[in-house]
Amino acid sequence: MKRKHIYWLTAAIAVASLFPLLLVKMETWDFVNKEMGYLRQDPFYFQSFKDHYYLRYLLLIWTGKISLLTSIPTKTITSLLAVASVLGIGRESFVLLRNTFRFDYAPAIVGAWLVLAFPVWHTLVSGAVLSYIVLLWIFLASVNQWQKKRRILAACLFIVSLSYHSLFALVVGFACCDFVLTVNRPNARRKILSIMAFGAVMLAWFTVVYLYGDIRSSGTDNNFNFDRLRSFLNYGIMACVIGAGAFFTATRISDPQRRETFIRRVLCLLILGFFSGVAYWAVGKPMRFFAFGSYTARHTYLTCIPFALGAAMAVDLALQKFSARAVSSGVAFVLVALLVLQHQGMSHKAAELIYRDVLTQEFEKTDAPPSGYVAVFPVGFKQPRHVHEIGLAMSMYRAYGRTAWMLNDPFKRHIVPTPDKMVAMYKNYSPDIMKGALGDEVSGDAYTKYDLHLDGFHQEGRFWYWWYYAVGDYSAFNPRLVKDDAKSTRSVRSLGLTGWNS
Repeated sequence: MKRKHIYWLTAAIAVASLFPLLLVKMETWDFVNKEMGYLRQDPFYFQSFKDHYYLRYLLLIWTGKISLLTSIPTKTITSLLAVASVLGIGRESFVLLRNTFRFDYAPAIVGAWLVLAFPVWHTLVSGAVLSYIVLLWIFLASVNQWQKKRRILAACLFIVSLSYHSLFALVVGFACCDFVLTVNRPNARRKILSIMAFGAVMLAWFTVVYLYGDIRSSGTDNNFNFDRLRSFLNYGIMACVIGAGAFFTATRISDPQRRETFIRRVLCLLILGFFSGVAYWAVGKPMRFFAFGSYTARHTYLTCIPFALGAAMAVDLALQKFSARAVSSGVAFVLVALLVLQHQGMSHKAAELIYRDVLTQEFEKTDAPPSGYVAVFPVGFKQPRHVHEIGLAMSMYRAYGRTAWMLNDPFKRHIVPTPDKMVAMYKNYSPDIMKGALGDEVSGDAYTKYDLHLDGFHQEGRFWYWWYYAVGDYSAFNPRLVKDDAKSTRSVRSLGLTGWNS
């Protein structure tokens, strides 16, 4: 295939995989309240990152400033950066496969293609994970710059990238790969000493950050535990299977040089696979590639690197046994399968966006309820996963321009948002927490119940939902927001409850 055709095919894969990200007009998941920081020009909503994750804080601030200078919506800016980061990771993966692992052009470009189609990028719909993907791009760039002997630039990029704390583990994996790829009898002693010294430095660096820095303050609880011992066992079993398959394959490679190269690459694959997961398993986090309705697939970002390496190895071996046309057919099948999986996740995210947009449109048709508690009950459908109370509060803000209500949390599906449960949910909120929950203008303690009716709405979404979202027309679902006056009250005190501001 001509290089020009390869470039066009690469662009087509990128568009097919990532184009929905550019349609998103609002923040989702845990980052909804960060959007309020832009709408109100109030850095309070970014303050938690300033205290313990300064690079992410700067990213938010710079996004706001660029938006003010260019009039480009902040969500468009972050989506463009997300797409650029995935493209950057794909390119750096190609360079890594060519320069570090010494693959020919064809296996390397296939590895890069599979990175572009890696079926977890649907999580980038939320800006909450943007910094991770940016820092992974920077890290890979630092590795490749180091290979090109640009030491100062590589060191600067590397230091910046370690704001993504999981990279402390992966960098040790890369050091081990360098050892595996370059060690021989004459340099074995020097290589062993250098990797031990590097590992000690990284361990000391991580220990300082863990004890005195911000790791346990960012994201969910990041203390070490043994909750994911099963993950280590599963990886061990998988590594044994891969090792057995590699041994079988190696015995059938007649050229000693090619056999040695193959064995070294297999060892690197197992090393990178382990170190891309260990940072998450060690703190009890799951490695869920196909969690389409949630954002836990973000834990698998680092595995795109061993994934690309494994793909390149498979293509390299296949080209020795089969025709280029047969290999191309196999690659096409895998790419299509990955894109289908990708859009499973994208469809889930489209359902989330539509649900909140429908709420805004329906609220705009009704008078604002009295300040206090508002509960939205789904009728005839299941609510999308990972929609929180701040998402519903933002829908009301877009409709009424106020943050005067305390909403139920659809994510907590086991809690029925009755008045007593709503009061209990917000009872201990401080004013700052209430502001972060988009309820800082609450002045009453009324309880208002709404029933939202949607016909034929699927919680997991559909591919064509992106068209509905792009044009803002949801008539296909026949939406109706009905206030339940019988279950509503002007004050929860009439029910013997003490509201948040009582």
